[in-house]
Amino acid sequence: MSRLLQSQRGEGYFPAIMVLVAMMAVAASLTTLVFDPPGVNGPPVGDFRLATDPPGAVAYMDGRNLGRTPVVAPRVETGQHLVKFELGGYRSYTARHKLEPAQPEPVLKIALTPEPKGSIAVRSEPEGAKVYVSGEFRGHSPIDIGGLAPGTYTVLVRNTNCEPWTAHVNVPPEGTVELKAELEDKVLRFLLAAVEAEPTNVTNYTDLGHYYFIRGMVKESVAAYSRGLELGYMRDVAKGDLGRHEKEIKKHQRWPSTITPKFKEMLAAERLRLAQKYPANAVSARQTARSFLASGKPQEAIKILRTTIANVPENVELHYELGRAYLVAKDSNKALMSFETALATSPNDLYLRRRVASECIDKRVLFTSDDDRRALSKLAKKVLGDVIDRGFDRYAKAKGHYDLGRLYAEDELLEHAAKHMSEALRLGTKGIALVRWQLDLAGVYASLGKDDEARLLYRQVLNAEMEGADALRRTARKALEKDSEPEKEE
Repeated sequence: MSRLLQSQRGEGYFPAIMVLVAMMAVAASLTTLVFDPPGVNGPPVGDFRLATDPPGAVAYMDGRNLGRTPVVAPRVETGQHLVKFELGGYRSYTARHKLEPAQPEPVLKIALTPEPKGSIAVRSEPEGAKVYVSGEFRGHSPIDIGGLAPGTYTVLVRNTNCEPWTAHVNVPPEGTVELKAELEDKVLRFLLAAVEAEPTNVTNYTDLGHYYFIRGMVKESVAAYSRGLELGYMRDVAKGDLGRHEKEIKKHQRWPSTITPKFKEMLAAERLRLAQKYPANAVSARQTARSFLASGKPQEAIKILRTTIANVPENVELHYELGRAYLVAKDSNKALMSFETALATSPNDLYLRRRVASECIDKRVLFTSDDDRRALSKLAKKVLGDVIDRGFDRYAKAKGHYDLGRLYAEDELLEHAAKHMSEALRLGTKGIALVRWQLDLAGVYASLGKDDEARLLYRQVLNAEMEGADALRRTARKALEKDSEPEKEE
């Protein structure tokens, strides 16, 4: 090198010096993490590599933001330096580190400590509401939301037909914030306001009871329906309103739900309470008795009806209901006495006679004694004869003939059965009743050996295209197939 310099001291001396400086600069750039040697201008300086586990933390040195790790702090003087790392979800790291000039590769790598997490437990009434935490949907209540860094969060709970519920909570490290959101039901608020505005309107209690039921609030539903029933006993309520009220109750009693048995039990108790509170109210007694009969408790129905009849003995419907209750209790004598009393009290009521006949015919299957069955058939034939002879309604006459035909068919008096059933069809009916009457008369004709008449009616049944006639059509098809089978030779 000295010889090169000496040889260049002539007119090429200056360019040679520039080449040498450039070569030294390249050599210095290829040497990383090596400090400049001590000089007269101050302490040695060099690059300082900073890293964290996990990476991505914001690095500071002596208050200066260097960016995210891993990062290199350029031309750092040897000695003490304040280093700081910040990363979301981890504790902030701050410490002084000494940079030694003798270090061949000065690197600082720090393992960050995760911050302790907290949680929020959200419960709501009603359950199943949507839960949001700081705008992010987290699930449906009830829910426990964990893994939250300490800090302030906004919790929003929403549910259909309810006002939104909001809370601002501060989640502590390793702690749980418990929240109970009582959601205000907008529909329920409206229904309750309607009840308050018109406390004697049965319709308001019908709507309220229905809404409570679909919300699963059995106790509240029964209370609303009970109040509507009581208004019907106390006041002159429109028949349509009370009818709709009863219709909703019956619908819930048949509802396929786990709460239905409890609803029926509680409502039956309320009906009994009202019947005892208003012993002279025939409507209350009849509804309560029907409820007991539907629950298989005829003796309770009999008790309520007898008590009310003692106060209002002239009420025809009470005697009719008492006859029905005695039939379910399998006491044919008392049932017939109650029916006879009802018929004598209202001798011109042909609709009552039709109902009595239907009860006697339908309930005969409950009795094993031939005497009981004959007694019921006798009364049914008597009142049906009244309906046929005195009735001015064509359908009533047709139904009377059909029911008489059923009785005669069961008694195996097939010619009489065929006569009345064919007259019923001549007078006419419609809908599914027509198909059923045709099928029954076809069976009677088949038993009498009148095969042509039977086949004609079976084919008419097969051609019926109305809804609900599938089972009847299958019966007719089987009868025709059986009729077409060749007889086996003996």
